Amino acid sequence: MMVHTGRHLAERSRGAWLAAVVIAAALFALGGWLLSGGRGPADGSTRAGEAEDDGAGRPASLAGYDLLLITLDTLRADRLGAYGYEGAQTPNIDRLAAEGARFERVTTTVPVTLPAHASIMTGQYPFTHGVRNNGAFLLRADATTLAESLRAAGYTTGGFIGAVVLDAKFGIGQGFDTYPGLDAAQGTAADLGGERRAEEVVAEAGDWMRRQTGRRFTWVHLYDPHDPYDPPEPFASRYVERPYDGEVAYTDAMVGRLLETLRASGRAGNTLIVLTSDHGESFGEHGEQGHSFFVYDSTVRVPLIFWAPGAIPAGVVVEGGASVVDIAPTVSSLLGLPAVAAPGGAEQGRGAATGGVEPGRGAATGAGAFAIRFEGVDLSSRFAAPAAPGTAAYAESLIPYLDFGWSELRALVQGGYKYIEAPEPELYDLGADPGEATNLVDVDLERAEAMGAALQELVGGDDVTRAGGGVVDADSLERLRSLGYLGGAGGVADRRDIDPKDMIATYDAFVAGLLEAIDAIAEQRFGDANEALVRLDELVPDQYVVYYYFGKLALAAGDPPTAVQVLERALELNPSYLPTYTQLATALYAAGDAAAAQDLIAEAGAMFPDDFNLRLLSGAFYHDAGELDAALAAYRRAAAIRPDHPRLLERLAHLYLLRRQPREAVDALRRLTRARPNNAANWAQLAFALAQIGESEEAGRALRQALAIDPDNPLVRQVMEQLR
Repeated sequence: MMVHTGRHLAERSRGAWLAAVVIAAALFALGGWLLSGGRGPADGSTRAGEAEDDGAGRPASLAGYDLLLITLDTLRADRLGAYGYEGAQTPNIDRLAAEGARFERVTTTVPVTLPAHASIMTGQYPFTHGVRNNGAFLLRADATTLAESLRAAGYTTGGFIGAVVLDAKFGIGQGFDTYPGLDAAQGTAADLGGERRAEEVVAEAGDWMRRQTGRRFTWVHLYDPHDPYDPPEPFASRYVERPYDGEVAYTDAMVGRLLETLRASGRAGNTLIVLTSDHGESFGEHGEQGHSFFVYDSTVRVPLIFWAPGAIPAGVVVEGGASVVDIAPTVSSLLGLPAVAAPGGAEQGRGAATGGVEPGRGAATGAGAFAIRFEGVDLSSRFAAPAAPGTAAYAESLIPYLDFGWSELRALVQGGYKYIEAPEPELYDLGADPGEATNLVDVDLERAEAMGAALQELVGGDDVTRAGGGVVDADSLERLRSLGYLGGAGGVADRRDIDPKDMIATYDAFVAGLLEAIDAIAEQRFGDANEALVRLDELVPDQYVVYYYFGKLALAAGDPPTAVQVLERALELNPSYLPTYTQLATALYAAGDAAAAQDLIAEAGAMFPDDFNLRLLSGAFYHDAGELDAALAAYRRAAAIRPDHPRLLERLAHLYLLRRQPREAVDALRRLTRARPNNAANWAQLAFALAQIGESEEAGRALRQALAIDPDNPLVRQVMEQLR
């Protein structure tokens, strides 16, 4: 049982605590674009896939067109020039809007990156695709994504992302032939940075685009508008008082660079471009700073632009509502891909919530092995009828519940109104009250009741108390924390009678305090970190994340028994939180109970069968205890999940050398030097292992590489002496 609380720990030693460095850094370069040369043949000849209207107000199939999907993280629609904002220069995005179709009122499904992108890629609501938060959820393998459908249709697919929240291990990369993610070494050593600059993403995507010859689907995700707002120069100087606008302007410049690459390839005239965002950002509206907690327009209204030369009419502004779940069915329809209506039909699925507004295009464009079962609708008919009534849109935030057990929030946007389901429900006239300041729920009773009933019919039997996650591992946890996410996975006490509106100040203070503690640990201000955690424990008693961090601190302070007690309490508070298992196992091992540590890992492994770190940790315990056969078996289980993870390869190489298996060590070290080519010690170990099997020439090359990287490295010097 738990004996010591976080408050008790405040009185304990402030000595040597564990620090986790959370740094994300990148360089900057500018670029611009002119698409005038990419509009197609000057003689007006027809391109592949170009055709006239299909007679129903929609552009005909763009079969043969490439697809470029650009998602700009944390971008408010009302911070773009095309949407009426004059505070930032966004000429490249504005030009796309002027030359294509711009949707005025588009709602994302969740103001959080991973679930919103899951909706963009599948055309489904979160309660269908199952992704409700960053990190703690993954897109299941049985989901069918736009990338899978396009690949089945003969497209080469490449996805290029700016943040770890969209890492392939969360399932969002399925269907992509190329999906490099962030630097493979990130999160495996001291560098736990969770993002990279748009310049790096655009360069990587551009290199890939230039190598492709056939039809291609390119997805480019740029993360820069996300907090912290630190635009590179010259935008930092231009927007000293408005750094978010500076990030938006910088991101627009990088969009321009990407479009210049497209123009230079000669394929702009045969490309459908879709530009959108996953969510917006709040700057104090309703007390919220940032995003993820509320479902007001500051965080759920996003831009949406379709651009295709000669196919989508220029300058169209579509006035009615739409949702990000409509992107995939619209793209599929335009490109002539197979699609199947969601159970009950796309029209029925949305119609119940729309009260008879525009039905879907039927999504019945054929069946196939990779057809997506959409819940969104095809928007392409509205290019020719921009004033037509729009579709209803659904948004949710389960973050209050997943992080703290407070009530979830659900919203329905329909006919210019928004209804928010909460312990104290809300209704807003978005046209007359765009700031959502006047709650009409007690004034327009009939509308509120009708929209509430429609919302309930739409979500059906979705039960948030069963929306448990648990995918977060310790590496991902630190990287998510560096981006400001708690990564809640559910499993907390049900306090859904608490309205999030009453808790926003508490939530913001908690997030700020946790980041303060993490920063203090990283900067080795361990007393400050401990005091910050004590304040959090007083602010929100019995919050599992606080006890998790207290456990880490107690272990680092050299008190494994207290660490065990605190972490056991964290596990009692939330038994579905994976990082607690790995940390508690480490504490048990440090306390001298190796058997209990392995038993706990086995228990957690049954709950999380695909977690790499549990298997690696088990192997490390056996390895350090000299049980080499058991260590090898555990490492092989880890290798079945992530065979080229650098930490695994380091451990395997050392183990094989201990077991006098130099050939196996050479194989592991060759893979390790490919993963970390700038690590001198790895090259030195490879040289040593190669010498053991008689490969003296290659051993010499490996040693020279090690010396070139770091001639003063002690291991390099030691191996050099041994191989003389």
